[in-house]
Amino acid sequence: FVKDDCAGIWHACDFHLKILNPAVFANLLSFEEAAARSVPVPALGKPACAFGPLDALLVACIHRVAHHHDSGKLLWLYDIHLLANGMDRPAFEAFVALAAEKQVRTVCVRGLMLARRWFATDVPSDVMATLAVHDRPESSAAFLDGRLSRVDILLSDLTAVGGWSARWQLLRQHLFPPAAYMRERYAVSGSVLLPVLYTHRAVQGAWKWFRRPAKVSSVSP
Repeated sequence: FVKDDCAGIWHACDFHLKILNPAVFANLLSFEEAAARSVPVPALGKPACAFGPLDALLVACIHRVAHHHDSGKLLWLYDIHLLANGMDRPAFEAFVALAAEKQVRTVCVRGLMLARRWFATDVPSDVMATLAVHDRPESSAAFLDGRLSRVDILLSDLTAVGGWSARWQLLRQHLFPPAAYMRERYAVSGSVLLPVLYTHRAVQGAWKWFRRPAKVSSVSP
């Protein structure tokens, strides 16, 4: 959503029902959980609030992997750097516990390692070592492969949602989005052409599902 305010400033607003799109990350933080740890942002108005420090760092670490294919863009790493540099030892210990609880330690240590490399981020070495130790495999770590195709992500989603009913619903949403969306997408008013439009959408978009994205500026530590 975009909006021009009375001062002529253009705002881009990105609204999420979940914190991230891939199912393995989507439910890591509920609204209630994040709200309980949120902090006020008075400069944006009395009701405004933002993620608390732990949740902000967690989301910064997983966002660059879940939505940006383990991108090496410094923009995402600098967010991690700023957030981590504002944390003391008790906060880091709480962050390690949160990452372990959410099963994203591998993803988090990757982001922190890259931030340390490029910005000398002050993260204690023992914190990094603790994050790097896994007592069980983490399905989220598969997203560190920066060349996952849409089919790979869909298969991950189908595994993460669990239950055949939920899996069928997810497939149906991909294959047959709502008729209102299709009419708006193809600028038609009736329903007569909908079967043709669904077929056209499936055929036209099939190749995109198997195409692997180019790796974005790899910055392996």
